[in-house]
Amino acid sequence: MFDFFKLPTDFPGYNDVAKISDPYKKANHLEKEWSKDINQINFIPYISLHEFEALLFSELKAFEDWFEKETVDKLRKEIDQFQTPEHVNNGSETAPSKRILKYCPDYEKPLHGSIIAQSIGLEKIRNQCTHFDNWLKKLENL
Repeated sequence: MFDFFKLPTDFPGYNDVAKISDPYKKANHLEKEWSKDINQINFIPYISLHEFEALLFSELKAFEDWFEKETVDKLRKEIDQFQTPEHVNNGSETAPSKRILKYCPDYEKPLHGSIIAQSIGLEKIRNQCTHFDNWLKKLENL
């Protein structure tokens, strides 16, 4: 499980993704190339679009246990413009984690990320994040 944001440029298939605009197609391409590079039948790659934090955008209300509602509302306004949480992009200032830190500067990924994800629940995350859901389905069908 790797985040698309800040993948090294020598990552398998990375040079091809600049030509691909659809984030799902980018991730699928990278996963396919990564799988070829590892060349192990039991390896099931996952490239998170665009970072783990994007999964947390499945339910911004969960942030309100840790951050002021007004602050979360500002983040919500920004996130609502995207088709899905997985479409929140990966620019140096617009990656999911950067958006959270913009409004919630005390956000700590190891602490808040895991607790917020638990609060949201896997079902809601899977419903909002189809790429993540598809990866979990592969694991479940082993």
